[in-house]
Amino acid sequence: MNNTPPPNRPQNRPGAGNPRNPGPPRNPRNPRNPQNPRPNLQNRGNRPPNPSAGNANTRNRQVPPQQRPYGAPQGQRTPDPEYQAYMRRRQEIERRQAEARRQAMRDRERREKMRRKEERNRRIKRGLQILGGRLLVFAAILLILCAVTGILFLLFFNHAPDEADTSGSMTYYYGGSETRKIPYEEAVIDDVVYICFNDLAAYLGMMESGTAEAMKFILPMSDEIPATSGGTGTEESITFRTGEVNVSINGQSAQLRIPNILRGTEVWVSADIITDYMLNLSFEYNTRKSDILISRLLDEENSSEEEQKFVYLPVSFKLKNSDALSPLSEEDVLGALD
Repeated sequence: MNNTPPPNRPQNRPGAGNPRNPGPPRNPRNPRNPQNPRPNLQNRGNRPPNPSAGNANTRNRQVPPQQRPYGAPQGQRTPDPEYQAYMRRRQEIERRQAEARRQAMRDRERREKMRRKEERNRRIKRGLQILGGRLLVFAAILLILCAVTGILFLLFFNHAPDEADTSGSMTYYYGGSETRKIPYEEAVIDDVVYICFNDLAAYLGMMESGTAEAMKFILPMSDEIPATSGGTGTEESITFRTGEVNVSINGQSAQLRIPNILRGTEVWVSADIITDYMLNLSFEYNTRKSDILISRLLDEENSSEEEQKFVYLPVSFKLKNSDALSPLSEEDVLGALD
């Protein structure tokens, strides 16, 4: 009897998948050796040696680092040289890339610092330029103000409002009408204002008489009676001696501050003759306009502006005639005492 299996059928091998010869039961704790549940304890001495693990004498021995292959830890296989070169190139590339990144960061920081520094310098420079321009404008305005103030100061103090204008001429007004206009040097001599007494005599209606040595002016006491050389006994008179300070007013001797001046047939005297020795006459001297105004005083009680009636006070001299007193008899004295 031939027990040879057919060629297309599997051989009857013990183990899983052969229902006819299943073999010994499997040990779930040790699938490789189902007969021995704990092979490590029973067959420890029968296991073949592991060349990679080493024997008992060299298993725990440490290999010095200089004797170990590059990149191979203790107890592991030495890496491939090409892999080692690749790793070295990669590490070098990574190192260079990291260094490039650090350098780029340092460059950005340096450029940022330079930009901030330049921006700060530009701001400072612009601020200094603006400040300098403002200081220049302020200085220019201050100089202009100082110059204008100095000019006004000089004009004010060098040419006071009451100071006479010596560059022009002097104009004389009698009763509001212009009578004479002469150069300033002829009207003011040694700071003394002179007037022509002939013009004053014509304004007041005086009568003139005399010679080059002495001039006499007769003043009527009433506007209705014209003055004559003979006189009526009520008029007043004044006599000037040429080049002297002594004058005769109504027969009394008086003394002027400065001598009179004879210019041709005209007698020029100081204006003090009006203020010191005459009544009811006004004298005004405008130093700014170099004008002299002489006018009679108005009698306000007898004048009326509405009726256009103007009455002036009579002009006279302060010095009057002084007649000699007649002696008194004893009877007149006793009668006066009674």
